[in-house]
This record gives sequence, structure tokens and C-alpha cells, in this order.
Amino acid sequence: MDNKADALEARTKAFALRIIRVIRSLPSEAVARIIGNQRRGRRIRVLAGIASGCGNSIRCHVKASKIGSESVSSHFQRLKNNREKRFLINNQQSQINNSANHHTPKGIMTSARATWTEKHRFNAISDSGHSIVMDGDKTAGNSPMELVLIALCGCTGYDVVSILQKKREPFTGLEVRAEAERAADPPSVYTQIRLIYRVGGKVSRKAVEDAVNLSKTKYCSVSAMLDKTAKISTEIELEDA
Repeated sequence: MDNKADALEARTKAFALRIIRVIRSLPSEAVARIIGNQRRGRRIRVLAGIASGCGNSIRCHVKASKIGSESVSSHFQRLKNNREKRFLINNQQSQINNSANHHTPKGIMTSARATWTEKHRFNAISDSGHSIVMDGDKTAGNSPMELVLIALCGCTGYDVVSILQKKREPFTGLEVRAEAERAADPPSVYTQIRLIYRVGGKVSRKAVEDAVNLSKTKYCSVSAMLDKTAKISTEIELEDA
């Protein structure tokens, strides 16, 4: 029985001495930084103090061993908990990002091409498959800038017709006319555009005004682009007023 007790005491003493040698080889401030907070730093400094004042006392060695073991064990437990927390946070952030990407609408892609034929003439075609002739000299077709103005009339006209139909307004006709002024110097963008809406049928002026306003402020893509350089005004003419 005494031999077992002596062996246990020897092993305990050897273990304690190894911990004391490691602790004595490091400054307590450095150990505290590695562990990560002041509380653990204080534990190491206490342990170092015990080691420096104990000499070869078995009781001190066992006490130092116990404090060191508890500190290391709690340190690794905190590291494990921190890793689990970071994993949960990263996983939640990933789910949020995936959800945002899933619900973000993608842009509508379209394409067009213009092929030169002669002089300043081009045959143009887009995704819809319909082709037109463009002519910078305006002899065989509309010029590109004329087509921009035509596009504005068609775009806002489409909006007004759709809105009046939804309102069940009994209109019988719609003509959109554009009168525009361009800058004198290149690139000679449109600076002033006046849109005149001529509507036929027994429609209410308020309904037409609302439709024109919605087209300008919300729906018409061409108007939204031209509005960056041109002041666009509107006028309404009711044939059957």
C-alpha cells in the first residue's frame, strides 16, 4: 500500500514539476495574451507565483498542477464554444445571403444589331425578329434620333392604352405626337420634348391625366431615359369633349 502511495506521489510530483518548468519559461503577460483575456492571464500569474514560491513542496506542486489543468481545460472548452458560435453565425449569414440572392430579380436582357448596307443606311433587327431601315440621311428610312422620338411615343402610348383599358374607359382612339428640340452642339441630345395625347371616345379627362402621369413617372422606360437630358411636358386633347 505504501509503495502505491509513493508511486502516485512521485508521478504527481513529476507532472507538477513539468508544468512549473513550462510556466517558468514564459512571461505571464505572454501566456495571458495567448489564452485571450485578463481572467485567464491572472490565473497564469497566480500559477507562476505558486511555482516560484513553492520550491519542491509536493503540496504546492499538486496545487499548481490542479490550477494549470483547470485553466487549460476551461480554455479549450471556451475555444470549442467560440468555434460553435462562429459556425452558427456564418451559417445564418450564408442563409441570409442565399435568400437575398434568390429573391433579387435579375435584369431583363435584350439585344439588337444594325448592319450597314450603303451610304448612311443600316438594316436593324432585334430579338423580336422585326427589322427596320435606318438612314442617317433620312432618305430611305428614319434617322436614329427620329426613332428615339418614335420609341417615346410608342412606349407612353402603350402605357396609356393599357391603363385606360384597365379603368374600362370607353376610348376609341389614341394618337401620341412628340415635338422636340435638340442641343445645337454634339452630341445634340434632346433638351425639350412636348408630348400631345389626342384621345377619342367618351373618356374622363381625370382618367386620361392619371394614365399619362403614371406612364411618365412609373412605367415608360424610354421616358425615364430621356428625362435625364430633356424636360418632358405633356398635353391632353379630347376629341369628344
